[in-house]
Amino acid sequence: MTAVAPEPRLSDFYLRLADDPSLLEQYERDPEAALAAAGMTDPQINAVHDGSDAVRSVLESELASEPGLRRLVTEPRMMTQGDGGPEDEDGDDDDDGDEPGDG
Repeated sequence: MTAVAPEPRLSDFYLRLADDPSLLEQYERDPEAALAAAGMTDPQINAVHDGSDAVRSVLESELASEPGLRRLVTEPRMMTQGDGGPEDEDGDDDDDGDEPGDG
């Protein structure tokens, strides 16, 4: 019985990219060639070209089919932080119409 090699995963490629400086250099020089050399399929390569939403979709489907991978990925928690600038004279950051220097 012949074993069938699993389809290469984009998530595995990204993990290798983080650990292999020569692969990263190749990817920076020619992303399409690096992806093809790693055995990525045309849909995977196209997803990388199409941008973050397409890549996210591919990665989410990979994670759904491999629960073991889920532990490697943490979803970002959204938060809003202030700009760290000075507060208004009244001590709050809301825009109440007071312009600096109107005093």
